[in-house]
Order: sequence, then structure tokens, then C-alpha cells
Amino acid sequence: KGKKTELENKEKYFSELKTISASLKELGPELVKIDSALPLEPSIPDLLNFLQKESSQNGLIMEKFDISRISQEEKSEFKDISLNLSLTGSYSSLKNFLFSLQKNSRLIETESISFSSPEKSSLFTFNLNIKTYFGGGTAAETNLSRSQREYSASSDAAE
Repeated sequence: KGKKTELENKEKYFSELKTISASLKELGPELVKIDSALPLEPSIPDLLNFLQKESSQNGLIMEKFDISRISQEEKSEFKDISLNLSLTGSYSSLKNFLFSLQKNSRLIETESISFSSPEKSSLFTFNLNIKTYFGGGTAAETNLSRSQREYSASSDAAE
């Protein structure tokens, strides 16, 4: 009788796991959006590539890119990166660039903007201080989340 109860408990447990797995699969598109908005890691090369591409597409030249700070707080749920950008271009190009940052899926905040007026040309030099965020969980949480994604991807491929 003990083995029968144990078997029933295991069957119930696996049934619950299957239900939870189905629920997670339904939430897949929303989870992808969250991962895009708040990546687990800073992804600085991806961020630099995005900023370079967006500035170029909006008629700006990125002259300088400096990482001024990466938060180091261990207990914080989220961490941030502060960046300084120096861009050259027209005012309308800057407006378009800021709009593209605003509609980007990754959370990017413009903290300050300063500019110098052009002396001989119509191009301004803009200095932007921006901040973006990433998941600041512990290494164990990050690895667990990655392994969950790998499992999800492999189970999707198996179906």
C-alpha cells in the first residue's frame, strides 16, 4: 500500500509539472519581451552596436562612448550601467535618436543632455548621459534562469 501511495504522489507531482510547463510555454512571448527589456547580463557589445546603429541611422556621428559606471551592489535585484555618449549632428537628428531610444525594447533612460552650439557649421556636439539596466540576480539565480531557458529551448525543439 505504501508503494501505491508513493506512486500516486509521484504521478500527481509530474502532472502538476506538466501543467506548469504548459503555462510557461503560453507565457513565452511575454518572457522574451522581458528578457529583451531587462537582460540578465550587461551585454555591452550589443548595447554599443545598437547605439552606433541608431545614431548612424538617425544622422548622428558617435564620436565617443564611455562607460562611466556599472553598479556593483550585490543585494540589488537589478543593476545599471551609466554611459556617456558624444554625438555630432543636427538637432532634428538628436530628436529622432532619442525617440528611437524611447521605443527600443531595452530599458534606456536619458539622464542628461548638454550641447555646444556650432561655430562654423550647422552641426551640434551633443553629450548624453544615459542609463540602462540588467538583471542583477546572484550567480546561482542567473545560472538557474539560463538552465531553465536551455531546458525550455531543448523541449521546444523535441516537440
